[in-house]
Amino acid sequence: RAGVPVSFVEPSLLGDIAFARHLAGSNADADRAYQSALDRLRELGAGQSFDALRLTLDRGVVRYAMSDYRGGIELFEQVLAVTERQGGAVVPPGILANRAFGLEQLGRWNEALDGYERALAASRANGFVAGEAYAIVGRASVLVSLGRIEDAASSLEQADAPMESLPAAHSARVRRALVEARIDLARGDLDAAERRYDSVIAPLRAQKAETPPLVSALRGRAEVLLQRGDAAR
Repeated sequence: RAGVPVSFVEPSLLGDIAFARHLAGSNADADRAYQSALDRLRELGAGQSFDALRLTLDRGVVRYAMSDYRGGIELFEQVLAVTERQGGAVVPPGILANRAFGLEQLGRWNEALDGYERALAASRANGFVAGEAYAIVGRASVLVSLGRIEDAASSLEQADAPMESLPAAHSARVRRALVEARIDLARGDLDAAERRYDSVIAPLRAQKAETPPLVSALRGRAEVLLQRGDAAR
């Protein structure tokens, strides 16, 4: 409203608004705000700029939060295509890992497994320790889904070193606990599986974090209880 000629501030602020709405749990509103920000960047001739790619990635995360994995994958693949066309020697590992996660959620196991391997290689090439840990855990998660339980357990052991420097609440640590619980469940160790699920549920509930990992943990614990024969609980 000030009339100052700072055109690129507007899409930047729209992106900030979108991110704030995502944090507040209003993902449909966040998605619309990201669309507005991207539309404005295209009008300014910056539709493939760094800012546009960053906002597209953030919008992909929002689509995942809305359980629109196909839509999220499409956005991540748009960024991948631009990055590769612009001659990036190493694709940013976060893009690869997010795409792999979406493929996993859709049950496209072999594509997801390949995606996590690519994310792992890119993370190591970039010295991105958190990305390395996340990709290893993601790979293990897919192996559990394929019924390769012992391969999954071996894969998780490779996450020990890169995970040492990560804080306790890091998403890779939380996801690792969920994958370990699935391995325990597959091995028939119901007590260990329930303890692991509880180790995820308790801190997330204390933080009042209504997030996908909490949903996964509650669902997993319900499966444990069903195997115990405790249908009501």
